[in-house]
Amino acid sequence: MSVLPKLSIDYNKEYAIKMSEEIIMLNPTEFQHFKQGESNNISWKWMHLPMKTEGKQLSKIVLHNKCDLPLHVTNLIRFETNSKADIPLVYYSVSKSAIILYDGKDYRLFGSISDQGKCGKFSTRLINMDNWARGTTLPFQPLTKGSNGWGMEFDFILPSHSSTFFYEWELKSEHLYEIEELHSQYQLLLGEKVHSNK
Repeated sequence: MSVLPKLSIDYNKEYAIKMSEEIIMLNPTEFQHFKQGESNNISWKWMHLPMKTEGKQLSKIVLHNKCDLPLHVTNLIRFETNSKADIPLVYYSVSKSAIILYDGKDYRLFGSISDQGKCGKFSTRLINMDNWARGTTLPFQPLTKGSNGWGMEFDFILPSHSSTFFYEWELKSEHLYEIEELHSQYQLLLGEKVHSNK
């Protein structure tokens, strides 16, 4: 039996793509199943991939460097709870390279992989966007109780006129081992897909 009360978890997700002095913000709740756009430096595509089972979401983002020079790109997947009264327990799983949330009944796992490899940085706390834009390192601690946000970050060099892409997913279940196993399958399957497309 859980020692935590069952919480009603409601949160928003957004993507922040930083290149030099430019930051692009993408809010997937404003999209349907596909969205694309461009800036001075890059063009981007976001796709929500269909899933047959409830409690599982899978998305893909493709970035293309339009410039004649390489771009240093930092891509952030940021989550923020909508209600400060309903705050989950959030921790970073080293063995799974994932963020895991527990609400007193269900587990939620947040994972990602890109053609650059696994996600490099994780935060179990809410990420301040002003600090992040200035280049401040993500606030990292393995476990946060009373967290009102969390996030994952990729950092890479995108060569001139080339593309990169990454998958990110959210999995939910009463049984942690189920979503950990599925997460590992995603890492293996999508990781193979990533490297086969290089």
